[in-house]
Amino acid sequence: MKEEQLLLREWIGRMRFRGQIIFEYPIKKNHLVEGLDEGMGRRAVEQITAFRVDAIIKEENGNVWIVEAKRKLNMCALGQLLCYKALLDQEVSENAEEIKLAAVYRDPEPLLEPIYRSYGIHLFRV
Repeated sequence: MKEEQLLLREWIGRMRFRGQIIFEYPIKKNHLVEGLDEGMGRRAVEQITAFRVDAIIKEENGNVWIVEAKRKLNMCALGQLLCYKALLDQEVSENAEEIKLAAVYRDPEPLLEPIYRSYGIHLFRV
């Protein structure tokens, strides 16, 4: 298991979420499968080419968390979270009370922490 997955599972265990947790949540690139027949080939292309959110957590209270885990807090995770939120906004917001973004990490990067917070991203050091 990758280090990021271990961090994520450790954090989820600490948070004690109530609801559904989906690891490696796929965001399909529909433009790549347009015109392909339904079936195994189309599903294979969808799975291979999809973006993968480290975790989506759908809490019983209606909140939805989009979570990215990294060993070291970095700019990539910031960009990923903002892009995932934009890509999932319509799909997730219809059924969500609130959409929350979270970065889970082991090693901090003090210069980036205020930038994450300025976008409303919750930071969790594990």
